[in-house]
Amino acid sequence: KLGEVIVLLETADELAVSARAESDAIFGDFGSKISKAFGELQAEVRAKSQRHDEELLALRADAEALWVAVRRAEATALSLSGDRAKATERLSELVDGTSRLQGEMASLRQTVRALSALGGGGGGGGGSSA
Repeated sequence: KLGEVIVLLETADELAVSARAESDAIFGDFGSKISKAFGELQAEVRAKSQRHDEELLALRADAEALWVAVRRAEATALSLSGDRAKATERLSELVDGTSRLQGEMASLRQTVRALSALGGGGGGGGGSSA
């Protein structure tokens, strides 16, 4: 019986060594797969992060360009507003000047009528005294 126990112990020992080798191989393979998957995941995260950084830089450039365009539009609007105010002032001056000219024309017409009336009646008398 002692011989059988020794054979059983040796067999058990061989099975344990075999199981340990198999376990080491499985865990080694598992560890390798995990390491590879982790490396791929890291690479994917880095690539996505790089793309997001590039997109953010592009958005920042777009925002800065938009800000410049807004500032230009604002400056143009202010300039046009000033030009409009000047044009309105000039138009007002033209309207006032036109009104004055109309008043002067009416006054000149009255003067011409008055001179015409005087010249028509006094022109004959002035011609006879000459």
